[in-house]
Amino acid sequence: MKIPILLFTLLFTFGLKAQEMHFSWSDEARVCLNTIYNLEFEKARTQLKALETESPNNLVRVLLADYIDFFYLMIEEDPVYLDEHIKLKSKRIEALEALDKKDPYRSFAQAEIKLHWALSRIRLEEYLYAILDLNKAFKELKQLEEQHPDFMPSKKTLGALYVGIGSIPPSYRSILGIVSSLDGDIDKGFELVETAFKHGNENDAFIFRDETAIVYAYLLLYIGKEPQKAWAVMNTCQLNTQKSPLAKFIKSNLALRTRHVDEAIKLLQEPLDNKEAIDIDFLDFMLGEAYLYKLDPKATDYFETYIQNFTGKNYVKEALQKQAWSYLVQDDLENYQKNMQRINEEGETYSASDKSAQFQAKAGNTPNVNLLKARLLCDGGYFEKARSILSQNIFDPYMLPRQDQIEYFYRAARIDQLSGLNSAAKINYLKTIELGKTSKTYFACRAALEMGHIFKKEKNETLARKYFSLCLDLEPDEYRFSLHTSAKAGLRSL
Repeated sequence: MKIPILLFTLLFTFGLKAQEMHFSWSDEARVCLNTIYNLEFEKARTQLKALETESPNNLVRVLLADYIDFFYLMIEEDPVYLDEHIKLKSKRIEALEALDKKDPYRSFAQAEIKLHWALSRIRLEEYLYAILDLNKAFKELKQLEEQHPDFMPSKKTLGALYVGIGSIPPSYRSILGIVSSLDGDIDKGFELVETAFKHGNENDAFIFRDETAIVYAYLLLYIGKEPQKAWAVMNTCQLNTQKSPLAKFIKSNLALRTRHVDEAIKLLQEPLDNKEAIDIDFLDFMLGEAYLYKLDPKATDYFETYIQNFTGKNYVKEALQKQAWSYLVQDDLENYQKNMQRINEEGETYSASDKSAQFQAKAGNTPNVNLLKARLLCDGGYFEKARSILSQNIFDPYMLPRQDQIEYFYRAARIDQLSGLNSAAKINYLKTIELGKTSKTYFACRAALEMGHIFKKEKNETLARKYFSLCLDLEPDEYRFSLHTSAKAGLRSL
């Protein structure tokens, strides 16, 4: 039987085209990804055009293009850009259909694109479609892990999703269950990310080596409650903080959260040697925060720079509150009050910290300046200075107003705990819980959470479970979601 020449030609052409389509991290693709990490988006777009011309069948360029949109949206929080570019999501996913179904990068890249847009939408408070995309990405990555258990790139993303979803309290997860099949597993998530991290340490050529280490470091910090291990992991990254604003942001942020304040200041003050990169306004916020932890009045200028320059929604109210605190510890009550009034007029209440700032502004209560100084010094890791502020200025905490009593014992407990004095911390946390369990502030709820962490560390599962559960029973007006999320993660880790 003879096959017509035209049909044979078409079959051969389409078959050859399908075979030619591939996904590979060529040298040019690696250079482009690094350019994107440096936030040099115009330069990256030029490199992508060259890559498309030179290697039109290498579909790595589809994922690279999506990385540009993702980072831009996460930094700029631009809803107009989201509306104009969201249509590219389906086009990019469709383009990747040309890859062989057996190629793990086909499903991986498609899932990454869905996750990028889900996170971008969450950043801009567009939740429904975000959850649907998140659900699709999660299912695809789970299937990919089953089919290709040795494929490392999917482990860092799937692992992070398992941990994140597993940390959500049951009440919130039941709502998610209405529109998704998201199910978490903290232990499994940590195992997947750790496997990919170890692989990266042994293989410098692993394209997501640093990205995986960053994910692992933040999981260790926020879920594992191991700040020093998180900082050690971060220092395995080969981040160029002088070239990349993103690298500067990530490393400085983790430095602050792990109480390496002087290191953060050093990193943030180093001039960037890159005029082509877009700016990250939050770097000014972090520098203000670092100086605030040292009670240095320079903090006010950096917070104001952030407030004036940032065009997005997040952390404006928090910046105003922290700027107000900086004025208060300088005994400038007038500017403190002006800033607290501005909180009602500027910024949005999306993040937990912005909501807390709004809550405090509406309450209209001026903090006890000694408790505030102790809090800031403790947050910066200056524990002895914080302890001295309390001991030298507050002789009898029971003479304070009741709300300040609650905060006093909480601050004393945090200083003790972070100094390694867990026995003293337990006593003060118990006083915090007893005095504050009916209060709408977060102190008693956080005290119960920290008691759970202490007993978990001591391998006393019964008492750890008791206090994690108590944290879930308390419902403060501030930080409820994040506290309950941490408590649920603690329970699931027992």
